[in-house]
Amino acid sequence: MPLVYQQDINDECRLGVWQISEAEDFFLQKVAPIRQISHPHKRIQHLAGRYLLLELFPDFPIDLVMLADTRRPFLPGG
Repeated sequence: MPLVYQQDINDECRLGVWQISEAEDFFLQKVAPIRQISHPHKRIQHLAGRYLLLELFPDFPIDLVMLADTRRPFLPGG
């Protein structure tokens, strides 16, 4: 994943801009989707976002992320 730009805003907030050029299998080796997405472009965006989150915050508890009824991701108790 070519990370085009990264800015550390503070200890808890980082901004990352990237260009997705990898195949879906690349992301599936590192992260799992939290929902079924049928459209291939949306699916790879979802996986790339989760992958980037771990690149910016390696200790982030990605496996704890859940989906709300609104289909938005959240951390329970967060």
